[in-house]
Amino acid sequence: MADDEARLDRQLGFLLQRERERRGVTQEGLAERAGVTRQSVSRFESGRRRGSTLLADRLFAGLGLQLRVDVEAAGAHRDEMIEKVRDELPQRRAMVVADMALLSVLHRPGFAYLFDGECVALLHGVPVAASGLDLMVAEHEVEQLAGWVHQVGVRRYDAKARDFVWRDLDPRAAGPLRWHSGLIEFRVRLVAVLPPPVLLAVPGFAEGEEHRVAVRALPAVEADFPEVARVLSRLRGR
Repeated sequence: MADDEARLDRQLGFLLQRERERRGVTQEGLAERAGVTRQSVSRFESGRRRGSTLLADRLFAGLGLQLRVDVEAAGAHRDEMIEKVRDELPQRRAMVVADMALLSVLHRPGFAYLFDGECVALLHGVPVAASGLDLMVAEHEVEQLAGWVHQVGVRRYDAKARDFVWRDLDPRAAGPLRWHSGLIEFRVRLVAVLPPPVLLAVPGFAEGEEHRVAVRALPAVEADFPEVARVLSRLRGR
C-alpha cells in the first residue's frame, strides 16, 4: 500500500509539473494562484508531499484544470512505465553514471562503494524508472562517507519534516541515509562487508564513450527491492 501511495504521489506531481510548464507558469506563480507556498508546490511536484484531494484540486485549479478519477487494470501503469523507460534506456543508463560523476566533481569519494537498488537494474538494462542513486558502503568507511557528504554540499532527508534539510548531515547521526544535492538524490546502505562486485560496461552520452562501474549482483537487488522484482516479474510474464 505504501508503494502504491508513493507511486500515486509521484504521478500527480509529474502531471502537475508538466501542465504547469506547458502553460509557462512558475512555481511561485502557481503558489500565488492556489494560495499556498512555493515550497508546497515544489514538494507536491517532486512527490515528497502526500497530497490531499483538497490540495490537489487547488493546485490544478490554479492552472484552470480539474482532476478526473478513473480506474484501469492492475499493472497497466507498470507496462506503460516499462515501455517509456525502454525507449530511453541508453540515456537513463548513461545518466546514472553522469549523476555520480557530478556528485564527485568537488570531492571524489574516498571510500569503496557499489551501485545498489533500482539504478543497478537500470544499469543491467532492466527498464526500471530509478529515482536517484542507491549506494552500498562498508560500515568501517562511514567516517570517509561523512567527510564526502559534507564536502559535496547536500541536504539530508528529515522524516518528520518529510523534506530535505540542512542539519544532521553526518551518516552517524540518527535518521534515513538519504541526501539531495538540489539536482540528485542519493541513498546509502551500510553493510558489514561489501559483497563481490559485478563490473558492467556502460556507454556514456558521447559516441564511443564507455564507463566501467561496480554494481551489486542483480539477483540480490531483485530480492531486496520490490519495484525491481515487480518489473522483472512483469517482463517474465509476458
